[in-house]
Amino acid sequence: MKKVFAALFCLLLAGNSLNAQSMVSTVVDSSAFGFSDDLIFDNAGNLYRADYSGDAVYKRTPGGVITTFLSGLSAPNGLAFDSAENLFVCDNVGNTIYKLDYSGVFLDTFQINSPSGIIKDAVSDTMIFTTYAGHKLKKLAPDGTILDFHAGTPLQAPVGLEYHQGGLYVANFSNRKIYKVEQDTLIFITQLPGYGSLGIIAYVGDVLLLQPSTHTRYAL
Repeated sequence: MKKVFAALFCLLLAGNSLNAQSMVSTVVDSSAFGFSDDLIFDNAGNLYRADYSGDAVYKRTPGGVITTFLSGLSAPNGLAFDSAENLFVCDNVGNTIYKLDYSGVFLDTFQINSPSGIIKDAVSDTMIFTTYAGHKLKKLAPDGTILDFHAGTPLQAPVGLEYHQGGLYVANFSNRKIYKVEQDTLIFITQLPGYGSLGIIAYVGDVLLLQPSTHTRYAL
């Protein structure tokens, strides 16, 4: 069975200086399933992975068994659980956010133009999500109400969302800029060096991992 490896290049910010450190880790041990975008673990240690280049969300058990959790989508990317472990799936090209229970039963659908990243609010079951087109941060309340959170500049095709040390961060896909999200403003943090665009953000091992489209990984 083919193993897919990703080189992880950690960029550690210390004042204005940058220190680079590299490592190699196994991402997934099967090439039979598409694992090309966001990923998230449930409380039982199952890994859910969106295949943006395909139409499905896959589930990988701690024992390595991979099954199709959800299919028939159009470029799925952002994934997030609420406190009841209902899974929210952003179907980017399909312009929809789906809500499913733990067993995969559909609970609700929300028509959204170009949803991309999604994350649960730190203190409630409100979901915070980005829209790639329209350059927006929005909130999806438990009752289904959708509100704009931030819109327009400096957001440019925002995708990644993640909490880090108590703060919420958002990444622009188009220009690789990272902002800390405050209630009334977005605070510029850094811009990843190099070229290309910026996709996934993940909080792993007390660092914030950032994945540009060049497949280099950085850590803040």
